[in-house]
Amino acid sequence: MCHSGKYGLLKPTPLSLLPAGLGLAGIVCALQGGCEEVVLTDLASVLPYLQKNARFISGVRVQEFPWGEPPEQYGLSVPYDLILAADCIYDVAQVALFLHALK
Repeated sequence: MCHSGKYGLLKPTPLSLLPAGLGLAGIVCALQGGCEEVVLTDLASVLPYLQKNARFISGVRVQEFPWGEPPEQYGLSVPYDLILAADCIYDVAQVALFLHALK
């Protein structure tokens, strides 16, 4: 999520990345200055890579979030005003879980 009084590439708004992959998009959002906090979410197996990539970036939080699970169970505050997702559906079986995660 992203909260801020500054405007950059993004308006200040809650921001989550679903899934974050290696975190590049979220790190760019955090660095451009429009967000106080950006939440990078992905599966537990990806978190070590996300944490390593984001460790020096202020305002970035890495959080596990398996699609299909309640986001509140993973410390995510919903609803988000903005969710970034790119190249995240690589298996047709994941479409329903992804759509459920967006609700």
